Amino acid sequence: MSQIGHTLNHASKRNSKFSSGFTIVELLVVIVVLGILAGLILVSYLGIKNRADTVAIQSDSTNNANVLKGYQAVHATYPTALDVSYCPSAPTVDSNFCLKFTGGNSMSYYSGTADTFDLRITRDSSSPITYQITESTGPVSYVAATGPPSSAPVHLGFTADYKWRFQVNNTGAPITAVHWYIFVPASCPNNFTTVLPAPVSSGIIEVERTGMFSGCTGYLGDVTWHFWFSNSYGNGPEGTYDEFWDV
Repeated sequence: MSQIGHTLNHASKRNSKFSSGFTIVELLVVIVVLGILAGLILVSYLGIKNRADTVAIQSDSTNNANVLKGYQAVHATYPTALDVSYCPSAPTVDSNFCLKFTGGNSMSYYSGTADTFDLRITRDSSSPITYQITESTGPVSYVAATGPPSSAPVHLGFTADYKWRFQVNNTGAPITAVHWYIFVPASCPNNFTTVLPAPVSSGIIEVERTGMFSGCTGYLGDVTWHFWFSNSYGNGPEGTYDEFWDV
């Protein structure tokens, strides 16, 4: 009798071990399945969020471009500067044309001339994105350019107070300075550098020619200017401009 009880007790222990082992395997399978489902849900959520972020930043880009075009229709120029509230502060202050941004979006860059503007808006998130819009193009994804300036300055003449006017057509990193030199008598300073108040990627810039004629007297004849842009990556290609001097 005791032998039978011992045999039954031994079988019961074996069944218990088998039952316990099977339960652990089941739990592991459930955990793996839940992990896969959680991963799929997370990927789906991030995809939906990224699409929502893109729609929001494109909407802000289009709406603010329309505001800038409204200012241009009234004042015959785009704003050349914005204040801390993103309202036009030059050439004409007008708080009726302030730029507005929805939650999470902010202006990361703006430049404007009489005929052009370049607006970039960044969406602050775990993966920030930036969109660019101009007076002639719709919102497109923007990736900051690298490398030295890609093109020489295009000389457009002078302002009423005799500043250089240059067209910037640059696909490198934004330019930070303008350099130029001339071959003239030794009494004339002939190498100049003007650091720009803010980096520029496109548009028209005006450059002061301070001190250019200091010490230059009695020179009559043609001179050729050589000028180029530079940025943190180096110098861009050189352009020239011919001028007649009588100083």
